Order: sequence, then structure tokens, then C-alpha cells
Amino acid sequence: MLATGAVGRAHVVVDTVPGLVVTGDRPRLERVVQNILDNALKYSLPTTPIRVQMLRQKEWAVLTVCDSGVGIPAEELSLIFTPYYRASTARTMTGSGLGLAGAKALVEQHGGDIALESTLGQGTTVVVRLPCAPLTRQDDGPTPRQDPAGDPDHASPEDTDELAGTRPGRAPGR
Repeated sequence: MLATGAVGRAHVVVDTVPGLVVTGDRPRLERVVQNILDNALKYSLPTTPIRVQMLRQKEWAVLTVCDSGVGIPAEELSLIFTPYYRASTARTMTGSGLGLAGAKALVEQHGGDIALESTLGQGTTVVVRLPCAPLTRQDDGPTPRQDPAGDPDHASPEDTDELAGTRPGRAPGR
């Protein structure tokens, strides 16, 4: 599915595949996506599009956000996920330097990874990979979690609440 729209004055192009589901802590995963999009919007000119793609690669849900913003100098890329670090190209804008560090921690808590590529003056691409919810053999749809009583055929009410490809709940391993 391809959608376009304006956020403020910026143009955002979204390309997703239907039925892609990630199991995890919904508010925290939303915070990751919001941080990445906020950065793309903040450091790009309003006339340049932000491209957002969500697709499945084997057992991974892959979110890619690409902007044509100010970019980050190559020598600073290794520091970009460090708490309180702000790229030299970002220091004139408001911010704390905690957003990407926090996003990385949350993604890793969900069993995923985050990577960033950037070219000074050309833009930044952020890629987040999270494990997809398991598929059933019958319909290739998401498999519901077991309810607290242990009945695998009975999904809890929160399993039916899906938004932006996420399911509420606890992150794997937590």
C-alpha cells in the first residue's frame, strides 16, 4: 500500500505491505517510530519528501525512513546512538541527544536492531528491523499469544488490537 500526505509542510510518502505484524510494547515501538520521523522532518527542508517503507524480509519487519536532509558527517556516525550525543549538523536545533540512543535501546529490547547511514548534505536513512509475529499454517496470519490460563486457542483481547503493524504487550525476553 502506498500513501502520501503532508505533515505540517513536509511531504511524507509511505509504502507498506498489508498484514505485517510485530509483537511488542506498543507505546515504546510508537516512540521509536515517532523519534525517527521527527528527526527526518526536523532536519529536512519542508519541500523535500520523507520516504517511509515497511516490508517483510523473511522473519523480519523492516522499517526504513529516508530523508534528504542535512545529513551527518561520516566521522560522527559511530557516535550517533550514544546518549546525549548530537551531531554537529544538529546543534542549532532543539534536542537532548537522547532520541536515537533511546530508540536503539527499545529496538534491542524487542529483539531487533537499528542502523543509520548518512551523507553530509544529502540526507539520512534509518533502518529498524524487528522480529515479525509468527504466522499460522492455516491462513498465514498472526498467531495469537497464549492467554494467562495457557489456552493457545483463546487470544486475549489485546491480541486483537493492532495499529501500525504492532501488537500491544511486553517485549520479548522481558
